[in-house]
Amino acid sequence: MNHRISYNEIVTTAAKALFALGVSPGVDVENAKNIAWLEASKLGGISILADEIAKTDGLRQWPIPKIEKAEEATVITPSIPSSLSLVQTSLDFVEIGQTVIIKMCSAPLLIFAESARRATQSKGFKLKWVTDGVLIEGVCGPGWSYINKRLQIGRGPADVIVNRIEPKLFSEKASDNSIYERSISNGMLVDLGPWILINQIAKETLVPSSIHSRASAGAEVDDSS
Repeated sequence: MNHRISYNEIVTTAAKALFALGVSPGVDVENAKNIAWLEASKLGGISILADEIAKTDGLRQWPIPKIEKAEEATVITPSIPSSLSLVQTSLDFVEIGQTVIIKMCSAPLLIFAESARRATQSKGFKLKWVTDGVLIEGVCGPGWSYINKRLQIGRGPADVIVNRIEPKLFSEKASDNSIYERSISNGMLVDLGPWILINQIAKETLVPSSIHSRASAGAEVDDSS
């Protein structure tokens, strides 16, 4: 059974769920926006979050990932079975021009979403990983993104390589953004099962008002524009 929800509803509910799981303030909202972006782009954000919840529910502690700087790349290894703790840190390194390798990333599409939301006229991102023997490549520029495979094929765990690029050099990869725009305008039909799970976790939070205010700040803004 499907249920229609808005972008803002996804951001607010996902942020509450992540906060209830112990994700730190700020990181919870940014990851919630990544989930909403993926769902609006028809890349299964809700099911990804449900999978990550299944891996971390009951953990309540989010130790920092292991970071090693090699000669040619910064290698980031998660300290828990979820990628939720390393998405923003990984892109921070890429933004300053470093190649980043994320080892055994449980949800590579979360990295893709963060990259798409951070892309500007002067900086873009290129990602690649291998799942079930299939090479997945994604490119993000200002207001556009491209991925050569969709949904289940792009799931992890996998080693993800992320580089900063000049968006104009990859502009031929730019895809029509109409799917995302329609989702923002009309809402999204989501699988009711995973959505109920996320709502159940969200109800565990003790400070919904503060999360709602943080999640609502700019929630309707297209981060990829």
